[in-house]
Amino acid sequence: MSETREQSARARIGLAIGPRAIWAARVGRLATASTSEQSSVVELEDISRASIERAFRTVQTQLGAPAAVLDVALLPRLVQARDLRLPRLGLNEVRRVMAHAATKYFFAAREPQTVGARRTGKGRESPMRVFTVASPTFLIELLFEVAHEIGWQVDSVQSAYDVWAEAARSSFPRNRRPTWLVHAGPDVLEGIELQNGMPALVRRAAGGTAAAVASKWIGNRMTEAPGKQSGEPVRVAVIGREVDVAGVRSELAAAHVETVEFPHGDGCDPGHLAARWVERTAGTELIPNPVRERRVTRARRVTLALGAAAAVFVAMAASAELWGARRQLRALEQERTSIRAEVEAAVAEREVLLELTGRLNTLSTAETTAPRWSNVLASVAQHLPEDAHLLAFRASADSLFLEGLADRAAGVFEAMQAAPDILGVRARAPIRRELLSGNRAIERFALGAQLGGAAPTEEPQ
Repeated sequence: MSETREQSARARIGLAIGPRAIWAARVGRLATASTSEQSSVVELEDISRASIERAFRTVQTQLGAPAAVLDVALLPRLVQARDLRLPRLGLNEVRRVMAHAATKYFFAAREPQTVGARRTGKGRESPMRVFTVASPTFLIELLFEVAHEIGWQVDSVQSAYDVWAEAARSSFPRNRRPTWLVHAGPDVLEGIELQNGMPALVRRAAGGTAAAVASKWIGNRMTEAPGKQSGEPVRVAVIGREVDVAGVRSELAAAHVETVEFPHGDGCDPGHLAARWVERTAGTELIPNPVRERRVTRARRVTLALGAAAAVFVAMAASAELWGARRQLRALEQERTSIRAEVEAAVAEREVLLELTGRLNTLSTAETTAPRWSNVLASVAQHLPEDAHLLAFRASADSLFLEGLADRAAGVFEAMQAAPDILGVRARAPIRRELLSGNRAIERFALGAQLGGAAPTEEPQ
């Protein structure tokens, strides 16, 4: 944390390092109106420790930055670029494989190389398309060591190709962005194809003047660009010294290729452009293994610290949630205690109400299902002749059985047939005559009948 605060308090300087010079410019949020335009150009005798240290100290004095954070861009010849198609591998594996066989992939490599890689094609295609850059490992390590010795700190090292692409992407509106960059030098011409604002391919031609190379190479190569095939117009931004750029632009105009110029103030000098824009670029970094390992270790520490902090916050959140739940539970228990008597009284009243409701339902059922034997008995009594009386009265379902005595049994049958609720009167046994005391004769009868309408469900007692 203290290192991060110390880094944020330092000046930030963008450096562009070429084979013969170093361009420096103050960048970042600490640059003021008076310092943001401060820049310096220091010549290099050669790429050696002594020459680089002298140049760094000169820049340190000219920009008045005894402590600074550096973003470094390496210009062509100190950095090489290749567009390769490789089997699907992780980027770390790609870097290791290419660093191990650098002379196979980078023709100018004569010593161990530090390699950066970035996918440029579709994520799942195989073989995958990779944009790679490489620079001598001794140079990358030398930059970190010399910067540390004079009180500076190197934050990133990138290729100038990525930095120029970022400058083009940010300097032009979307409908005027170039699809190619041309880096014009005294004896070399490089074409940089841009995809989604990032470099995807670098083509180089050497020999003769820049204008002659442009005439030969632009006409044959640039008009065959993928952007041209898809119908998108080919726009070219030329980067280089004015003396080299003029001829290239004329040759491009003769080839009917549209050119665009960087806005006023950015200029097209390769070193100045790279120094001013390197701090804003998140491109393909060139990092020596010791620095990469330190970054990985630091990232792991930060990850572990963040994980531990997240676990603490989760535990605190869980504790707060548990405390809140328990607090709500206690409040609920208190509320339940306060209304317990009322609830118990309401429950008792509900039970009484349920019992009364049950009784009412029973009475209603009994009323609707009660037998109609009273009506049957009344009808029999009403129609039974006065000289007859019953000895037995039985009923089952919808059938009625009568047994009795009468002066004349036939009158009983006739009377029962006249009753409205009694149907199908018939004799159940023969009529018998019996003598009573005083020689009075009576007749015993037994008849059966069927009840009309709804039948009673129980026998009368």
